[in-house]
Amino acid sequence: MDIMKIIKQTSSNPFLSTDTFNAIERKAAVYWDTGCKMLNLALSGDVNKGMGPGITQLAAAPKTFKSIFGLITANSFIKANPDGVVYMIDTEGGVNAEYLKPYKYLTEKTFKHNPCHIIEDIASDLTAFLDACKQEFVESKMKDYPKVMILFDSLGNVTSKKAYTDAVEGNDKQDMTKAKATNEMFRNITLLLNMLCIPMFVVNRTYQSQDFIPKAIVGGGQGSIFGSDSVFTITKAKSKNSSGAVDQHTFTLVPLYSRVIREGLKLPVNVYYRDAGDDRPALGEYSGLDSLAKLMNLITSASGWTYFDRGGKHEAKCKTADIDSANEFWEVVFANSNFASMLTELVSISSPVRTEQSKVVSHAVEKLEKDKLSEDEVNSLRGI
Repeated sequence: MDIMKIIKQTSSNPFLSTDTFNAIERKAAVYWDTGCKMLNLALSGDVNKGMGPGITQLAAAPKTFKSIFGLITANSFIKANPDGVVYMIDTEGGVNAEYLKPYKYLTEKTFKHNPCHIIEDIASDLTAFLDACKQEFVESKMKDYPKVMILFDSLGNVTSKKAYTDAVEGNDKQDMTKAKATNEMFRNITLLLNMLCIPMFVVNRTYQSQDFIPKAIVGGGQGSIFGSDSVFTITKAKSKNSSGAVDQHTFTLVPLYSRVIREGLKLPVNVYYRDAGDDRPALGEYSGLDSLAKLMNLITSASGWTYFDRGGKHEAKCKTADIDSANEFWEVVFANSNFASMLTELVSISSPVRTEQSKVVSHAVEKLEKDKLSEDEVNSLRGI
């Protein structure tokens, strides 16, 4: 009995005819470098891969760089796919030409802006769009994958048709339809996004529970969490220079749910305020990596300098103040060590084979484990 043949004959699903392993390879090929190694590590567990297909969600308080992370990711998507398109669902109306100036790859040809805040309309637009992409994909005999990234900013600002109509008519009634519509939207689009290898970046908010001791919870209901490949929250810290002015913010990405990295880890990204004439980037490619390299004893810092030692001598050095944008320094570190694979092992949810490298990484894991969010804290944020 040919079971494979029977399955194919009895299913009307066009995706069933796709070679599963080729589809997996195609999905892996869609990943692209965001331009920030730490962001790459958070999104894929690999400093060289970055974001890929499916839903990635950032949920945090205001002023925590959520929208900027989304635009950085969108800009890098077009850099990697010059013939691609970023389709933005904008529920806040905060996007204009001036706002997009720093993102040179987002132009009229590559950026489609859809301002809308009614969840039923958004769900209808996205479902219809993905279904049309599916039809063209099937007609191309599973070869012409749509080169598009969806940027949704922000899920936390959507309303429902009922709530909007009630507000217009002056009816002060409780709305029970938004959560249902949001959950239905994610149920409708999650599989299509993954089968079509389309990445979707969702900006969301957290809100305070009504407990005696309030807790932060991801907004949008469980549907958005269960449909996501990764859900992160963000914490923020700031540092001041000698004159007392804020010159740096550290935005720490904390995975609440992920298919690839361990939940509760704290992955820092540093963003700088630069003076006029200072051409160092506000967000360096290697931002935050020094903290993880020090955990693994790969680099050391002393007297304002950071060193990469090998064989008892300094292989490379840079000013500690420039560490996040010291490209030449980090190129030497990556070329002359197993730092990239060590980072993957450090954050991976899979259990590594015990090697000498693993022993070094396991010590770093122990240190990270002490600082990460507890399981109860993660579940509380997820609303469980």
